[in-house]
Amino acid sequence: MRNLIKAALLLLFISLSIQSFPQFRVGVKAGLNLTNIRQNFTDSDYEWGTKPRALFSVGPCADIGFGRFLSLQPGLIFSAKGFGADVVDVWEASSGYDRYTIYYLEVPIHLAVKLKMFQVYTGPYLAVGLTGKNKWDMDFNGEKDSGIESIPLGSSWNSSTSDAYVAATRFDYGWDLGVGCKLGPILINTGLELGLANITPDDTSDSSYDRSEWKISNIAGVFSVTYFFGRWR
Repeated sequence: MRNLIKAALLLLFISLSIQSFPQFRVGVKAGLNLTNIRQNFTDSDYEWGTKPRALFSVGPCADIGFGRFLSLQPGLIFSAKGFGADVVDVWEASSGYDRYTIYYLEVPIHLAVKLKMFQVYTGPYLAVGLTGKNKWDMDFNGEKDSGIESIPLGSSWNSSTSDAYVAATRFDYGWDLGVGCKLGPILINTGLELGLANITPDDTSDSSYDRSEWKISNIAGVFSVTYFFGRWR
C-alpha cells in the first residue's frame, strides 16, 4: 500500500515538473468492466470455480495536459466489481447462478503518453467499498433455492454469527494499464485493472485463521468511453 501511494505521488511530481502550462479538461466517463477475482490459497483445493461478470462504471474525470505528449488523468469513478460462482463446481447444483457484486468509489490516477490520436496510460487506483450483495437462484435437482443478502465489508467479520457466506475488506487498491484512441472530444480506452490488495478480511470466529493463506484480489478488463468538455489539443 505504501509503495502504491509513493508511485501515485511520483506520477504527480513528474507531471508537475514539466515546464509547460497545463491544459485542463473535465469529462464524464462510462465503461464496462469484465470483472472476476484471482485466488491464491495455501490449499488450492478450496479455491472456487468462478466466472467473469460484465458490470459497469461511471463518473467524472479530468485530463491535465503538460505539453503535447503527457497528461495526468485522475477520476472519481463509481465502479462495480465481482464474479459469478460456478454453481455446479462450488455448490453441486444442477443449474442456476450465484453472483457476488461490490460497489466501489474508485480514484484512478493515470499518467498518459500521447502520440497524435493515440495514448498509452498506466497508474494506480485506490478504492473504497460502499456496499456489496450476493444474489443467487439455484436448482438442486428440482429443489429451488434463491435469495439476496448483503456482503459485509470491513477489516474483520465473524463467519459463525454472520448470515452472509462471504465477506470482503472495504478498501482495495491496484494498478491500471491500457491504451486509448481520441476521436474529437471522445476518448475510448481499453485496458486491465489488476487488484493488488488482499480483500479477504480477518475471521474473528477462529483464532488460528490467517488471512494471508486465503488471498483474493480483484481483476478486470475494462472498456470505457469519455466525453471531454472544451477544446482538447
